Amino acid sequence: MSSTVDQNRLLQGGVELWRNAQWRVTSDVLEEVPGHGDYWISASEVHDPMWPDHMAEKNWVDQGLFMEALTKARELHPPRPSQSATATACGGAA
Repeated sequence: MSSTVDQNRLLQGGVELWRNAQWRVTSDVLEEVPGHGDYWISASEVHDPMWPDHMAEKNWVDQGLFMEALTKARELHPPRPSQSATATACGGAA
């Protein structure tokens, strides 16, 4: 099965919800803005508390822009009840 990508590099049915200079939040993922690279984080994974430290290890990431985008992604993709319990138990924001 193949996926169709539109002119904005969104999967068929995907919608861009928010963007900054390096990152965008879509209905499916937090990802680098097209043209910058191909790094993405599934919307279901944005509440994992490891992301800030993990991305801080990458020299190509603007940490301020990433944290702004991660915060927006978490706002636009609220955790499911099971994710809230895991994030709270790991010390993350629910």
